[in-house]
Amino acid sequence: MLSRIRKSIFAYALSNNTYGVYYQKKRLWKQRDREKLTSLIGVDFDLDGQMELVAGFASGRIEIKKHKKGEAVEGPQSMSTSISKLMYYDFRQDGSK
Repeated sequence: MLSRIRKSIFAYALSNNTYGVYYQKKRLWKQRDREKLTSLIGVDFDLDGQMELVAGFASGRIEIKKHKKGEAVEGPQSMSTSISKLMYYDFRQDGSK
């Protein structure tokens, strides 16, 4: 699975539950998880001008990490059902993403 975060920056997820971020040909970080990753999206979650990687898992867990170093923005959140797709929409229509 691939997800574009910004120009020349993308997130990836592999079938062995490894995921991470590349900038062009350079890997910025990677992480392996016990749970199956089902969705990735790049969003400026905290509106600080830096993109975050939001990852959804089959268990219902959602993690938000800084795209440059993989640092957690806040603790993981959980849903009662599995995550199949994460989506983002600019409801304020101010162009912030």
